Parts: sequence; structure tokens; C-alpha cells
Amino acid sequence: MEEYAAKGGDKYYISNLSKQLGLAEEFFEITKVSVGSVIIEYSIKSSGGSLAEQKAELEKIKADLDQAMKIGALNLFDGAKVLNYESGIVVISKLLFM
Repeated sequence: MEEYAAKGGDKYYISNLSKQLGLAEEFFEITKVSVGSVIIEYSIKSSGGSLAEQKAELEKIKADLDQAMKIGALNLFDGAKVLNYESGIVVISKLLFM
């Protein structure tokens, strides 16, 4: 955890994630960081528009992220290996999309 903080912590993680997915940093928000290696939970926001547009945008981002994690294409923290990745659900307002 100290190494995570020393290298820039949340800001550094979000910067790397957004660059590698080709998105603005504003799309991502860290919601929780825990010890146990380093466990990072974050949410992904849409850029707005109708509910249908938001849903489509978030589902695409989620699919891109899922694929990148599956093939090991992301270097999120100076070569640190992602040991476990759990993809969440897409939430828009109070509507849930699985």
C-alpha cells in the first residue's frame, strides 16, 4: 500500500487506466482502496446523453476493459500483475444492466 501511495496512488492508477483505454480521466472514480496486495474498486461514468446512449457507452467501456483484462493488455501500475479482476454491473441512475 505504501508503494501504491508513493507512486501516485489513485491519480496515477486512473491516469494509466484512462490512457490505455483511450478515455478521459473523468470517466473513472476510485471508490475504495484496500490492503491485501492493493485492491482497487472504481466506478466508470458515462459522458451523458439519453439513457440508451449512456447504457451503450458504458457497456462498450466495460466490454473493452473486460477484454483488455482477459488478455493481460493493461499495464496499470508499473508492471504490477493483476491477480484478480471482477467485472461489475452497469448502473445508470437507478436502472441496472447485467
